[in-house]
Amino acid sequence: MNNTILIVDDDNNVRERYKEVFKGNGFDVIEARDGVEGLNMALEKRPNLIFAGIIMPKMDGFDMIKHLKDDIRTANIPIMMSSHLGRQEDKIRAQELGVKDFILLDFTPPVDVVRLAHLRIEGDHGEKYFLDVNEIALDAARLTRDFNFLPYLKCEKHPSEKKVLSLSADPENVGIFKAKFICPQEK
Repeated sequence: MNNTILIVDDDNNVRERYKEVFKGNGFDVIEARDGVEGLNMALEKRPNLIFAGIIMPKMDGFDMIKHLKDDIRTANIPIMMSSHLGRQEDKIRAQELGVKDFILLDFTPPVDVVRLAHLRIEGDHGEKYFLDVNEIALDAARLTRDFNFLPYLKCEKHPSEKKVLSLSADPENVGIFKAKFICPQEK
């Protein structure tokens, strides 16, 4: 079953554009034209993610988000907010409401929007990846020397073990990882 994204925006062009982007990447899409319709649809359909504009008739995006966050049934649905203007005060208000992604329409490439949608739906989960390093291949020997690691990447406290490269996804920057050498027993 595909993940469902609710697009809430009064601009038909925005809804159509992102409907195509999300559907083309395997998402099911439902749409609402204003905050009231978006709130009702979110309560009824419980989408996996909401992609919402700011300025809309009947109820703006901020008020809709506040209502969603106040309702236990929808409080944990991730929300991406989109804007044509990109005003700093709107970004701050969105962050205060728990929105992690503020999409500047016409400037944020659709591929980045899709990556963020996947990240928000699937979650960071604090996933870490541990990679074994062949200490004699390519630049591993030079890396060992340059950073004063023990020979063969041995752990200081557990010399029978060797260090591994730990990668953690940065939830704020899609495709960016934090990397460090660690000893598995010292995680």
